[in-house]
Amino acid sequence: MNAKLLLIAPIVLFTAVSNAQSVRLDANCVPQMTRLESRLYEKAEEGPGALRNFISIRRGIYELDIRETATWAARVRAARSACKAVTTRPGNAMGSVPDATLAGI
Repeated sequence: MNAKLLLIAPIVLFTAVSNAQSVRLDANCVPQMTRLESRLYEKAEEGPGALRNFISIRRGIYELDIRETATWAARVRAARSACKAVTTRPGNAMGSVPDATLAGI
């Protein structure tokens, strides 16, 4: 097994989650995420205790920070809310949903 790969993999995964500056949302305002991001978001939605437990179990593997992850999840939630607000306006066709991202939130 390649020792360099074992040392680099957690750093790459940590960077991918903590530096997630934008999340693409589909036409139904569902974020397009990796499996890990999806699990982190799910746990953040369950509450701070669930997120803390999930991260503490995997802290050595992914080197995640609870505060950064909670902030990221809040940004995803805000982007989803903004997207849903746009799609629920009267006269807005589903085909005209803007590409919602977290940039600027």
